[in-house]
Amino acid sequence: MPPPNASPLPPDPHRERRRALLSGVAGRLREVGIDASFGPLETYRDFYGALPPGATGLVCEQPPTTARLQVTAIRVRRTMPPGQGGLSPTGARGCATPT
Repeated sequence: MPPPNASPLPPDPHRERRRALLSGVAGRLREVGIDASFGPLETYRDFYGALPPGATGLVCEQPPTTARLQVTAIRVRRTMPPGQGGLSPTGARGCATPT
């Protein structure tokens, strides 16, 4: 059984690399008066997929509301030919580029 103060999220193996990549973004946010902290992101799902549990990045809370800005850095690999999948230039999902 894990200790009571153990995090329920798996550790992010890319934590320090993400922190380094986002340091410039954090600095720019501070310059304009936006407080951003680095830590675990809330998991969500959209039509691109799901954020892995434990992923880290910049978080900007927006009190007194429940709004929250999350920013992270990732590396992706294209799995479909250009113009297929995702959003087309017209905003239609899954359509090829119009001719």
